Amino acid sequence: MKVLLWKMLVLVPLGAFICYFFLSKVPGLEQAEAAQQKQRALSAIRMNPADGRLGAAAVLAIDPKSRPNPLPVKSAASPGPATFTLGSQVANARQYKPLHDRLKSGEGDTPEGWYAKYVILRACATVTDRPADGKTNVPRVATPELRRQRFIAGLSDADPQKAVRIAAFEQLDQNRCVGLEGFATTTEAELTQLLDTAAKAGDAKARTAQVERDMWAAYRASGNGAPATPTHDAGPGLPLLSDSQLDALKAGVVSRDPEAMIVAGRVLSNSIYDLTLQIGPDWQNIDQAAFNNAWQLLACEYGMECGNEHAKVLSACAYQGHCGATTLADNLYFYGNSPHQSQLLEQYRATLRQIVESGDWSQIRFTRGGSPVGSRYFVRGGPGA
Repeated sequence: MKVLLWKMLVLVPLGAFICYFFLSKVPGLEQAEAAQQKQRALSAIRMNPADGRLGAAAVLAIDPKSRPNPLPVKSAASPGPATFTLGSQVANARQYKPLHDRLKSGEGDTPEGWYAKYVILRACATVTDRPADGKTNVPRVATPELRRQRFIAGLSDADPQKAVRIAAFEQLDQNRCVGLEGFATTTEAELTQLLDTAAKAGDAKARTAQVERDMWAAYRASGNGAPATPTHDAGPGLPLLSDSQLDALKAGVVSRDPEAMIVAGRVLSNSIYDLTLQIGPDWQNIDQAAFNNAWQLLACEYGMECGNEHAKVLSACAYQGHCGATTLADNLYFYGNSPHQSQLLEQYRATLRQIVESGDWSQIRFTRGGSPVGSRYFVRGGPGA
């Protein structure tokens, strides 16, 4: 009897383990187990019975690859398909030389064409009268292959995303100025004239870029900020934005030009001396990072390319390993913002869309008389900023 009992104590657990091992290899059981684990995770983050909202831990169940569409479903008031303009071709170009040649042939003699020339020449041309200490257009000494080798050297061989990250880096590192280096030349005076002429002729992108250029130029000239006043310390200072410049940004936004929206939104998201932006029913100060990201996603709705070739999507994958998102929207919602900021971003985007469609800015309050204490949010970009 003792021998039989001993055999049962040993053989029964062993047999159960062997059965479990073989059954776990049956197709479909692994998926079922994964589904059960996900269900257990969801059960742990059930909606708050008091108000029906998900708990904060619900973010743990998010899959950045779960939504195939590049943006959430648009409302009925959302704009229709954007036109394929010269501006969008420049913004999305992988190589500038074909566009440069077209603009030289006469296609560039329009407000949008002058702005396109400005963007391409500032990015690629040799600026003959640029000061010796100029920070832009400094030739990259390392060859593409050397930059690639340096990048790969910083990746782990065990990284399962290594190949994807290398591909993202290669795409991000592409030289858009092939065929123009050492061939196209310009001067600072010519660049200024191109931008100012395009802005004067009414190109929305040029007008907002002009504001951004002038704001940061004045900031640098002032020693990085406005002087001290009885109510404000000099400190590191903040850039200034005049009422006329603010009006130019507003006009650029309601033009529905996606690049103008991005530039205007980028400027307005900065900490500005003597200017605070407030939004919402309680007129809360904007969350500047979420506000800037809302402008970017709004531009996607109006025609900006925001898929897996967007620079931010490629950069996040290459340098941070954030490769789960293949659109700018998913990148920002999952990687770029806290859950709270993602909610604000969506609220801001809905408000900004209404402004673009109606031209009514009453949902944003532009308050003069000081910036929030400790506010220092700077975001720059674009040629000449």
